[in-house]
Amino acid sequence: MRWVITTLALALFLSGCSLIREPAPQGELVKLAQSAATCSENAWRVEGSLLANASIHDPLLGGESGAVIAIDIHRAKIGASPELDPSTWQVRLAPVGWPSEYTGVLVGSGEVAVVDATGNLVAMTGREYQLEGELRMEAAIGGPLFGKPGWPVAFNVCRPSSP
Repeated sequence: MRWVITTLALALFLSGCSLIREPAPQGELVKLAQSAATCSENAWRVEGSLLANASIHDPLLGGESGAVIAIDIHRAKIGASPELDPSTWQVRLAPVGWPSEYTGVLVGSGEVAVVDATGNLVAMTGREYQLEGELRMEAAIGGPLFGKPGWPVAFNVCRPSSP
């Protein structure tokens, strides 16, 4: 029994969850990019730092685009496939889309908090998380055979499963 409890606690910790929910911070509401992604056994798992008001370079068209919340991807894996190496990608930053019931709150430090429908803090920029969802990739012209790796264009967080 002790092994089961220890394993469950470790799994929750590693997935960025907590048995004790942090209350939502107060502040100005911010519109988040939305996602309709649903989790499956083949969902992407990415680890990285969440950034507020990020500027993301487009290697194909040039220029910059903004994102209320972006993730700097350090690790990425889909289903049971081997882990990918984001250090080989042209860009590691991807805008993050959240389930529609989530709300963004701008806190005093300039960070953005993501709050669920019940008022619990889900994520906060300036921190590292392991997220599950859909990672959309753009293929480079010529592709990896010509030494041109792709890059992420969006990461959509999965909608939480109903209890």
